[in-house]
Amino acid sequence: MNGQNPGKFDALKIDDTVEDGAHKGQVIALFAVFLIGLMSILGLATDVGYAMAAKRAAQGAADAGALNGARMIARYMDAAPTSALPEVTLTMGQNKFGAITPTILTCQYIGSGWNVVGTCNQNVPSSAAGTRIQTKVTFDTFFMQIFPGAPSTISATGYAKARVERAMTYPTNAPVMICGADAWDVTANPATTDVSGAINRTILSGSAISQTAIGKTFRIVDPALHEAGDADCGSFDDRFTGVADTNNNAGKGVGSRFKYLTSGNIQTTTAKLSGPDGCVNGAAAPFDCVMVAPIASRDESTSTQGLQIVAFAAFHVSSVDGVRFNATLLDDYITSGKGQASWCRGCGGIVVVRLIW
Repeated sequence: MNGQNPGKFDALKIDDTVEDGAHKGQVIALFAVFLIGLMSILGLATDVGYAMAAKRAAQGAADAGALNGARMIARYMDAAPTSALPEVTLTMGQNKFGAITPTILTCQYIGSGWNVVGTCNQNVPSSAAGTRIQTKVTFDTFFMQIFPGAPSTISATGYAKARVERAMTYPTNAPVMICGADAWDVTANPATTDVSGAINRTILSGSAISQTAIGKTFRIVDPALHEAGDADCGSFDDRFTGVADTNNNAGKGVGSRFKYLTSGNIQTTTAKLSGPDGCVNGAAAPFDCVMVAPIASRDESTSTQGLQIVAFAAFHVSSVDGVRFNATLLDDYITSGKGQASWCRGCGGIVVVRLIW
């Protein structure tokens, strides 16, 4: 047609079709190779990312376990011996990695010098000041296991240490104060107003909290404190009733003289106590919360400058009748803040629990 060779035209057409099919085959082959490479990269990224998340989970479980183990040390009481392991194990269940519960590789008690003094399945040793814990999280890989020789599981570990320390600073938020020499013990009858049968108990042993006084309930505010033995600490003119003058005591510490009010209503707290059941700033009677209250020594002088403070301790304060108030002495009370490595079991007082790196 028009001088063209029909056979030659048909041959060219067939050759073009074959070449186009070859190109398509190459594209498919290249796409398959590219897809395999892409899936491998995505799979590796997924497994690596999962491993990093598992590492964070294992470390978080170790941190929480060490802190809870140290808290158990702070709460330990000779009358009810306990180990830290149940609390640490419970912590693992509360810090799961998806459906995976971290396992405890090691859980040990450490002393103030970082030396190991026991394992967490034992009752807390008297020399224990903290815990150190190693945890492990193991999970199945998603994509790596399809490659020959690649692991089918990956493990991540965490490690942490925590220690109980004596608090360096804490808010002196209490509008009350108590005599540490002859406090009026009303544990047997918290509502009593009978001062003639008052039982007096020493709260302090030197500068430490007396173990025999922990858990006891004392009359901390009462107009008749001076009649209840020496529960007024021999105050000037027997006018101490347990009400602290918070306006004049702000910023003072152990060794200072704290002033007290001889008339007027009990004031409100002056700071928030960051601890279990701690009173908030501005808490007013009947309170029913925990305060850090100053403990005074006996003062037989004629000073009008207040009472000498020798220690602080945590008390749960509650109202008896709006005029009288009771305070239950707590053992080591855990709060937030800075600490120093001078804590000892049985010393009592305000403590902090913190991670040590």
